[in-house]
Amino acid sequence: MTGGSTPANLPARCQTGFFVEPTVVTGLSMGCRTNQEEIFGPVVTVTPFQSTTRRLALANQSPYGLAASVLDPVLSRAHSGRGTIQCGTIWINCWLFRDLRSRSADAPERSRSRSGDEAIRFFTEPKNVCLKL
Repeated sequence: MTGGSTPANLPARCQTGFFVEPTVVTGLSMGCRTNQEEIFGPVVTVTPFQSTTRRLALANQSPYGLAASVLDPVLSRAHSGRGTIQCGTIWINCWLFRDLRSRSADAPERSRSRSGDEAIRFFTEPKNVCLKL
């Protein structure tokens, strides 16, 4: 729909990298890798739906299920179905707003949780420093 080109005026150190402008992609099937796998970059895919049943079916078609975002101005509608979305974290009308001390539910294809005590262990690197005075 928009974007996807290489940004103009990249610094010399970035000339050989793979950079894209913020990109919006539409019209893809849910089986497309772009809708199934994480993309590291300013890329979003948009898939319209007409019913809550279809919304939940689309949300659960990915085998990964680490997190989901539901954006809806009608809060009661946004909350409907949250118990049937198969993922570890669901953000409703927000993103990346969480307390790392809280645990995340298991999700398909996820080998271990990155929340709660696991997050602290995962993001902490023990180090032993010895100093002779």
